[in-house]
Amino acid sequence: MESPVPELQNKFSELHRRVSMTSKARYCASRRLQFHKMMSQWTVTLIAVGLIAVSVLAISPVTLRFSLPYVAVMQIIFSVLILAYTLLLSLGDYSARAVKIHRCGMELGKIARELKPYLEKQDDQGAYEKFVEKYYECLEKYENHETCDYFEAFLAEQGSVGETGNAEGLVAKFWTYVQYLWSRYVPTAHYVIVLGLVYLWIFLLVK
Repeated sequence: MESPVPELQNKFSELHRRVSMTSKARYCASRRLQFHKMMSQWTVTLIAVGLIAVSVLAISPVTLRFSLPYVAVMQIIFSVLILAYTLLLSLGDYSARAVKIHRCGMELGKIARELKPYLEKQDDQGAYEKFVEKYYECLEKYENHETCDYFEAFLAEQGSVGETGNAEGLVAKFWTYVQYLWSRYVPTAHYVIVLGLVYLWIFLLVK
């Protein structure tokens, strides 16, 4: 994606900035994938606990608000939810992807360190082309990060939203922060929503 930061005139400095930012975005992507893995596992576990609780309540002397046939239907729905999130966790392969994209961040960080001695140079076209080739070779080996990962890396680079600066810069930074929150947490909101609905139903089940 196009960076909101103006390109630097020195081509080595600009390449170093791009490599460093991409490296940070890959680390952010690794953390995001680990978060997906954790939320998927906890969702499966807690729905399973809820399913066990419903089964115990159905055979206990506790008075229930809903009829037993309705409770049986909901038990089937809970089982389907467990299956769905188990498949999501399996197909997403979050753990392996997180490791790979973290490795990409490390390789890019190494390239950024190798670039540092060239930051004041302008005329070493051979070295520049070599670093560009290494950069794109590294990118081609791994999956790309998401927009929210770039936003997180950009905000970490620029500082917090409340940092002092001109009004235009603060507005741009705030808007970037809003986009980051939306793209980062909305795709994972279903975990919390599903768990909330499951346990709300269990709470309402008991009189």
